[in-house]
Amino acid sequence: VADAIEEPPLTLPSLTRDSLPRSLTIEQLQQLFESVFDKEEENKVLHLQIKILKDSLREAENSLSQWKAKTLAEIKKNCGERVLVSLSEHEEVVAKIKRLEEERAKWEEEKQKSQELLQSAIETLQKDRVAFFHNRQKAFEALELARLKLETEKQLNKTTQQECQVLVKERDAQEKVIHLQNEEINRLVKKIEELTVQELLKTQTSVSPSFDSSAINPKSLSHRARTASFTKAFQSRCHFPSSEVVVEWSACSWNGSNGTLYITLNHVVFENPNLFRGNTLLTLPLLSIASIQKDPPDVKNGKTLPASKKTCMQVQLKTGQSYMFSSLTNRKELIISLKALAQNKNHSIDIQKHSVPSPEQQS
Repeated sequence: VADAIEEPPLTLPSLTRDSLPRSLTIEQLQQLFESVFDKEEENKVLHLQIKILKDSLREAENSLSQWKAKTLAEIKKNCGERVLVSLSEHEEVVAKIKRLEEERAKWEEEKQKSQELLQSAIETLQKDRVAFFHNRQKAFEALELARLKLETEKQLNKTTQQECQVLVKERDAQEKVIHLQNEEINRLVKKIEELTVQELLKTQTSVSPSFDSSAINPKSLSHRARTASFTKAFQSRCHFPSSEVVVEWSACSWNGSNGTLYITLNHVVFENPNLFRGNTLLTLPLLSIASIQKDPPDVKNGKTLPASKKTCMQVQLKTGQSYMFSSLTNRKELIISLKALAQNKNHSIDIQKHSVPSPEQQS
């Protein structure tokens, strides 16, 4: 722009002899010359202003070109980042579309399978429906035949009452025969139980030759000796050898839990199989028992509580520990068996009866 500005030519009025009027005075000529010189000064000032404008225009053009270049660079940079962001977003959109297409394909497959299953289920239901109606028709026909048969049998029963009476008599005779056979079977079972008890007593005697079998309750032995599985299971639970057989047993309660008290050849065992708290097992060696007290007083919280008569016994060991067993169903047989087993092993157990505690013991 500055180069395009053209400086106006410096033109001064030409003063010739012919151009000057001849009737001018000296003062007019002087004024004329002064006006010419003033115009020349004005022209110089204008030329100087034009030069200054050109310089300022050049500087403006330079700053404009720099700003333009900087602006173009920033635009290119921003556009590049936006293009990269747009490309990454485009790739994400493409991947998402691909995943959606895969999910849609899977959904289509599952839909096809579901439709096939639904169609097969509908076909099966239709077949079952046809079969149901067919079976229902057969059932109706069978019921009709049964009704006709019943009517026929009723008619026959009316005409054959005498035959029925004969059949009743035959049935009574058969019942009598069955009753006799049951009595014979019971007699044989009792004989087998007695033989089983004798065999078990022989086994115990063979294990301990000095064992006195007269003190053992044969009913308890026959009850537990009917199956060998009980003995094996009991020996396995208590980790006993095969020679450790059960001599006497009774339902009882110990330490707030209900279970069974077993008397074996060498031990006193309390067992309480509990589904939630586990199996409670207490094993006391027979030779460690010092005394047995019948119906001992129960002392709790400083108060004497009445014990159930003839259902409790307290076993005290040589170490001073004592165990209270209550709610015994056959305490007498248990004590007799313990005393007999201890005598066979040359061991004495002191059997004590109920004694009233002193006021100091109660306190």
